[in-house]
Amino acid sequence: MAEKIIIDCDPGIDDAIALLMAQASPQCEVIGITTVSGNQTIEKVTGNALQLAELLGMSGIPVAQGAAEPLVRNAVQADPHGETGLGGFVLPETERRPIECGAVEFIVSSVQEHPAQSVTLVAIGPLTNVALALRADPSLAQRLKRIVIMGGGHHAGNITPSAEFNFYADAEAAAEVLESGAAIVMLGLDLTWQSAVSDRVRAEIAALTSPVARAVDGWLSFYAQGEVTPGEEGPSIHDACAIAYVINASIVQTRPAAVLVETQGQWTYGESVVDEHGRLDREPNAELGTRLDRDAFWRLVTESLMAYER
Repeated sequence: MAEKIIIDCDPGIDDAIALLMAQASPQCEVIGITTVSGNQTIEKVTGNALQLAELLGMSGIPVAQGAAEPLVRNAVQADPHGETGLGGFVLPETERRPIECGAVEFIVSSVQEHPAQSVTLVAIGPLTNVALALRADPSLAQRLKRIVIMGGGHHAGNITPSAEFNFYADAEAAAEVLESGAAIVMLGLDLTWQSAVSDRVRAEIAALTSPVARAVDGWLSFYAQGEVTPGEEGPSIHDACAIAYVINASIVQTRPAAVLVETQGQWTYGESVVDEHGRLDREPNAELGTRLDRDAFWRLVTESLMAYER
């Protein structure tokens, strides 16, 4: 049976690939897309989400606009995605508009309308909307099946030396979500850096002809100009790892961990702190991703693209 998911995102090149994987997979039933400021402004990422929904055949799936600013600090944007958020790639125009209710209201009402433990929230942007939804209805922590997060990374950062972008963009929200009591799967940089695309896979994608494949080829080419993973041939597709986990959890290894988020440090704001040796005497609050089967991951991506070749 397909897993009902809400995708909270900030499209974003890797968000776009995550969306196409979710739409193409029989393992996922996308019941909504919500947007949050992150890779670009809320106006741009919402526009991207609407245009992507049109391109990917998601016309019946509601798109709800969310938070324009973090809980406390000023908004930041991620440079590798370019001025539009999608590397300058021009998507077809759409007449679609966001639904009237905002992202937080949509998340709360959608989870309440479905049986408990039947909806998964896939959060692949800053966690502002998720934190606000949990504030609005704390029972969501128990009603959600789980929250699958792309965020954090306890060995290094990608926006500062210690912080991953999604957590850095709203560390206070990340801290609240991790302390909410919800079942959380956290796929941080330690795992997602393992998703770097090889030249062989890029050549396979370049040989495809659908409009979706042409878009992905263009996104990867742009992304590779500024986001090549150290020691690898190409960029990592961080956010797509979260959807890959929902489609086939066996390609990801996880372990229970107690994770905290730094919200005060001058040099470490947004850092995810993993209590490796039990120094804080805290119970695990997340399943932490540790290893990714990269070949299996890219098979999922290319299989998703093949669905658009028919």
